[in-house]
Amino acid sequence: MRSHLDWLTAQADRARGHFSAAIARTRDALWVQHAFHDVIGVAVTLEVLAGLQASLLEADRAAHLLGAARNLRNTYAVSVTGAPFLASIRTQATTTAR
Repeated sequence: MRSHLDWLTAQADRARGHFSAAIARTRDALWVQHAFHDVIGVAVTLEVLAGLQASLLEADRAAHLLGAARNLRNTYAVSVTGAPFLASIRTQATTTAR
């Protein structure tokens, strides 16, 4: 539950343009998801973190995070197509990373 709260708060921070706070909250969510072996949560959160890094024009970090998320999705056959809001985040991060 804590990771969900951190994740949602990060989205609110992002919407307000508070990217540093959003990154900190997203990382907090990631630690909790990792501790509980929440592979889907980690994959989604890595993509969100990549989008935040892309917003700060941190192309290398965004690329590494997107690669890690893709690796998790491929390794564990995780689909995030049920989360269409991620499409715009992934597209922005991918465009910046290139």
